Amino acid sequence: MGSLIRPRYLARALILCVLGVASVCGALETDQYYAWTQPLADSTAALNAKLNLELELAIEHVAARNGEELPQCTDIAERLMKQLHFTTFQDFELWTLNTTLIDRYPANPEQELEYRQSNLYHRHGVLDVSTWLPNVPTIEVNGIRLGTDKLAHFVSSGWRWHREYVKELERGLSHEEAERQILDSGLYWERSLMGSLATGVFSPGDLEANYRGMEYYYSLCHGEEPVLESSAAGWEIRRPFDFSTVIGPEWDESYNTPIYSKRRWRKVRPVLVGYCEELNHPAVQERRDYYRSIERTTRIGEELDRMISEDIVPDPYQFSIEANCAGASVARERISRTTGNLGLPENGPPDPQLIEEIRAIDSNLERRPVGTLGLNFSYPDRLGGSVGVLWARLPAHYDCMTLCPFEGPFLQLQGGWNAVRLSGGWARIIGEKKNNRFFVSDVYVGLGFKASLLHTYGDPPSEEAGRTFAGGEFEFTIVQINFRGGIYHRIAGPKPDDPWLLTLTVGWGF
Repeated sequence: MGSLIRPRYLARALILCVLGVASVCGALETDQYYAWTQPLADSTAALNAKLNLELELAIEHVAARNGEELPQCTDIAERLMKQLHFTTFQDFELWTLNTTLIDRYPANPEQELEYRQSNLYHRHGVLDVSTWLPNVPTIEVNGIRLGTDKLAHFVSSGWRWHREYVKELERGLSHEEAERQILDSGLYWERSLMGSLATGVFSPGDLEANYRGMEYYYSLCHGEEPVLESSAAGWEIRRPFDFSTVIGPEWDESYNTPIYSKRRWRKVRPVLVGYCEELNHPAVQERRDYYRSIERTTRIGEELDRMISEDIVPDPYQFSIEANCAGASVARERISRTTGNLGLPENGPPDPQLIEEIRAIDSNLERRPVGTLGLNFSYPDRLGGSVGVLWARLPAHYDCMTLCPFEGPFLQLQGGWNAVRLSGGWARIIGEKKNNRFFVSDVYVGLGFKASLLHTYGDPPSEEAGRTFAGGEFEFTIVQINFRGGIYHRIAGPKPDDPWLLTLTVGWGF
């Protein structure tokens, strides 16, 4: 192919893409201190109903696909994962950010704006890529406060841990040996690209959610009493899942404190000590007393103890609010009192009426056109811009003023100094409209596949004006930074020595 982009430019763009993705793929952070004194309704029933509904939908989908043939249990587990999972932002978490059934704080665009300007991680440099993603709100489950990012860890990283765990068992390892491999790998990634190295934050709470997610996925089809059982009628849920049996104080990052790198701690500590006055608030003290009464030793906690004793990581207590507030009324040790499940009553089976209510609400979908904008530098267009329309299929009650998933057919027009393109295809965008009625104001993650027509004019580099090409493009956006690549074949205009054309675009937006 004669009309190619110079390899060094392509290599540089790919390196930037890899670094950008690595910096943000584990960068969703939360600030439980921010919601300390805010009342929150308990969300256990809604979360239980939603997850068990998704499992029912997975069973129904796989059964319909297989017809009369009974599917494998693992097919249902994999289908469940696909319903809940997407890059960086998981659909299960996005549901909690948009449904009226989950009480959260912050909960609207005005509160979100204030949160982003004053939360625990708001002090950062312009080039601190790991902070470009929004911080997530706090919810309450059975009296425990947690960020919605923990639900994303549960359904996403939990699946990855489960998949690797099963692979280790299939290799002949014992359950203890397989778990050891998974913990070593998980702790490594949390200390590197998925945690400390990318964001300066090592979160034991994230690891707790990962581990519990692994247990959940494994329990669907394995163990003495799997969640799913087969009968003449097909697969059924024998044991509905209850989040209150796995979520404990260790999921609250204001109690199970993260470990910060030196650079992150310099920026976090001044904000943390600003919460000192709230430490003695009656609601805060009551909650922390409650946590102390039910805290337990977990498998992740045991591993953290080992790493602290071997000087692999520092003791997180030094980053706690008690250790940094003069005269703190309670100085606690890290979670290490009891083992096993929480000493709390389970919530019991999910409410069938609530499950059907969620099914009805979520299935009431409507098509909405949403606009996208972009600025870019590309070959052969050079400097230019784009405007697009995506026809998203969304639940009718989503207002998308905060994070929202937009997915559907996509039409885009891109123009530059030396070329114009018209493209159509499919795209999925995770972004928010804020107070804008039509355009997505911030695109945090975007993925698109398009068929395109490209026409050159002016004085394009390494090309003649007046040529028309047809081809396809792949587009990817992470925190507003857009990468696009395409391959085209000439269909009209002056005949070149090589009819093929490769394109590359780097820009902003989608």
